[in-house]
Amino acid sequence: MEIDMDEIITLTDEDGISTDFKLIAKLDIEDEEYAVVAPIDSDDDEAIALKIERISDDEYEFVTVEDDDTLDMISEAYETLMDNENLN
Repeated sequence: MEIDMDEIITLTDEDGISTDFKLIAKLDIEDEEYAVVAPIDSDDDEAIALKIERISDDEYEFVTVEDDDTLDMISEAYETLMDNENLN
């Protein structure tokens, strides 16, 4: 199953509070898939990077990225993608 860029993703934090996010970008980096998401109801530019883990061909889950080096790699890839989109 391919992830739909128009999909609304509901994430629940450790306190049980659910928040809806929009998918901003999907990145394939070093044989791993990552999603950059942002809260729908927020005015600031805060985005969150999540790893996409495939459970089966048509199921997946989003996992928090904790490693700083991985977060830096995702941030660089996202900035490059946005720079390239701004050039077009």
